[in-house]
Amino acid sequence: MKRLALLGLLLLVMAGCIDYTEELWLNKDGSGRAAVNVRVKTNYPNPQELNSYQDIDGIELIRKEISRDEKNKYTYYKIEFRFKSLEAFNKINTQITNADFSGRINLIRMNDGSLSLQRTISLGSLPSEGDEIEQLIRQQPQTDSRWTYILHLPDYKIIKANADPANIDALNGTVRWEYQTAFLWNKSQTMTVQLKPRTKLLPLLILAVALLLLVILIWLLRHLPGNRSKRHPVEPETVKTE
Repeated sequence: MKRLALLGLLLLVMAGCIDYTEELWLNKDGSGRAAVNVRVKTNYPNPQELNSYQDIDGIELIRKEISRDEKNKYTYYKIEFRFKSLEAFNKINTQITNADFSGRINLIRMNDGSLSLQRTISLGSLPSEGDEIEQLIRQQPQTDSRWTYILHLPDYKIIKANADPANIDALNGTVRWEYQTAFLWNKSQTMTVQLKPRTKLLPLLILAVALLLLVILIWLLRHLPGNRSKRHPVEPETVKTE
């Protein structure tokens, strides 16, 4: 039932010109959040299928929205959801189709201590599979369709990625990939990012400031004139009496 429900949405989506944008935030523990925006040129919106994300273990649907541009015959789908782990996120595509547009995310620890994030996507597989979605994609013009993936890594520092250098924001931990359907069709594309955990500078800075203040306070207590006289009291002179 889950596959059929999601299949219904994707059959609708693939039946016309499509722009797909996905923005994903990934935390250090593997949990995260994703926002998907899809623009489809179609006369037949299908709002019921958006509920399918609620049926996947580890996925929490935050928001769903459908709007129409009747003049240009576009339907806009907006879906936002949380996932508890990478395992939960990776379940999304296994219940849908061979058109692996969501792919799987894997984190691999490298010998130098850094991490390699790899995500492989495609819009086609073996031509003999007989997949309904693939058959629909084959019938559509592929030059106007665009697939955009934006990845936010707030807990990591980006070392390098296989995206256009202009689309890599190492300072803020963001990478953007853009593909056309023709480029993805019947072959896989792997998005890769080499990264390492960010050093938590703020707690270290607070600790350093606290230690500095403590050192200054101890120095003042030792060297202020009033405190020095207290530590070395003057003994009263003895008066000799005849």
